[in-house]
Amino acid sequence: MRRTTVSPLPFSPLPFSPLPFSRSFASAAACAFVLAAAVVGCGGAAPQPAAAPRASSLLATLQSSGLDPAKLPDSPKLLDDALRDRVMDSFTVSLGLKCAGCHDGVNYEASTPNKRVALGMWQHFVRGLKLAGGQPLWCDSCHQGRATFLDRSDDDALAAWMDANFVGKLVRSDGGKHACATCHGTPFDGHFLDGWQKGSVGG
Repeated sequence: MRRTTVSPLPFSPLPFSPLPFSRSFASAAACAFVLAAAVVGCGGAAPQPAAAPRASSLLATLQSSGLDPAKLPDSPKLLDDALRDRVMDSFTVSLGLKCAGCHDGVNYEASTPNKRVALGMWQHFVRGLKLAGGQPLWCDSCHQGRATFLDRSDDDALAAWMDANFVGKLVRSDGGKHACATCHGTPFDGHFLDGWQKGSVGG
C-alpha cells in the first residue's frame, strides 16, 4: 500500500521516529481514547486530581481537514489515509504517548488489548457521547495529555467524581437518557473494559 504524506499539524505531537510502515492499517482502531488508558492503564504519569471533561483543543484542526464529528465511521480505519493519519497524531497528543503505547512495536497492524479498548472508546464514547453544552467529545476532552488520569485510591470519591463529570457533564449523542448504565450497562459492570481488551468490540 502507498504511504501517505501529510502536512505538519499546527499542534505538536510527541517526538517519535518516522514509522517504517504504511499507516493504512488494517486495524487502525487507534492509540487512544477518551478513557482507554485511564482505566486500563498503558503507562504515563501517576494519577493526579482529574480535571472535568472540556472542549477539545485539537478537534478544530481535524475538522478543517475534513473530519465531521457528527458523522464518524465505526472505526478510524475507515477514514481516508491522510485524515486517519491526522487523527492518529491527535491521539498521541491527547494521551501523551507514542504510537507504540497502543500498537505492536513490530507489527502495527496487529490487534492489541489497548487498540481494542481504544476502538471501544471510539465507538461508544467519541461517537456516542458529547459535552453537555453540545460540543463534540474527543480524546483530549478527558485525557488532557495524560494516558492515566483517574485516581482509583478511593472508590467512593471516584464514584462521586464520575457521577459529577462523566454523567453530569456529558450527554448521549442520540438524545437518550444518560446515566451510569450508558457505559457500565445493566446490571452494572465495573469491568466492562476487560471484555473490550479481549475483543468484544467490533471492527
